[in-house]
Amino acid sequence: MLVLLPPSEGKARPEMGGPIDLGSLAFAEQLDEQREQLLGVLDPQLCEAPTAPAAEVYTGVLYQERRRTQSGLAHGQGSTRRRRAGAAGGEESAR
Repeated sequence: MLVLLPPSEGKARPEMGGPIDLGSLAFAEQLDEQREQLLGVLDPQLCEAPTAPAAEVYTGVLYQERRRTQSGLAHGQGSTRRRRAGAAGGEESAR
């Protein structure tokens, strides 16, 4: 299932990570020179700034919950609740 999240409340500045590689972006051959010119006009420091995956940069409650949930799932701590067959009183058990 694909879940699309709305824009975040903010963005965190990456502390580590290499600078952007314009040659690795889509349409690099056609747009490389234009991208370099645009970045140079907007903020020349952007070409040297550290980068990180978008999932690590976006902040806000939705993204924090997504990271927390994915972290728990990665460690086998899913939050799925199942009803135990034959459980007295219909108790639920977390698995």
